[in-house]
Amino acid sequence: MVMSHGMDSSPMAEKIQWLRPLAEAAGWDVVAPDYGDNDVERRVDQLLELVEEKAPSRCVLSGSSMGGVVSVIAARKLTVEGLFLMVPAVYWPGYEDIGYGVQVPVIEVVHGWHDEVVPLAQVQRWASEHSAPLHILDDAHRLSRSRQPLESLFHHFLYRLQTR
Repeated sequence: MVMSHGMDSSPMAEKIQWLRPLAEAAGWDVVAPDYGDNDVERRVDQLLELVEEKAPSRCVLSGSSMGGVVSVIAARKLTVEGLFLMVPAVYWPGYEDIGYGVQVPVIEVVHGWHDEVVPLAQVQRWASEHSAPLHILDDAHRLSRSRQPLESLFHHFLYRLQTR
């Protein structure tokens, strides 16, 4: 499983620290790359190289904000079993027309009602286009007040992966 951090974050991001132990406890090898810059295309290339290098038998991507967009774009080029997206910056200015269509069997999307960075309408559009479950929490962009619900939703995502 590859966990991708957001624009001004790192592999030590709060959400990665919360979710990584849950994935590892469920038997997943987790990699959280340090992207080092905010260029989406370079991040996608780095993620693709990482997956190619590790050659996992089951590819699952998780991403927050810009990391969510990177995960979606990479999923267009990989065989991905699952996507767990948190406040994904889909349809971001300059990236509206990149082609967001993916064929991924298990998707969960989490967003905050009070997200001050990524408009809810953009995430609703993407979730609707993919018939993906969208969970809207009473929180802002960082989802920092939503550890327990986020962990619960991630457990559900892991269960869906396990039972497919």
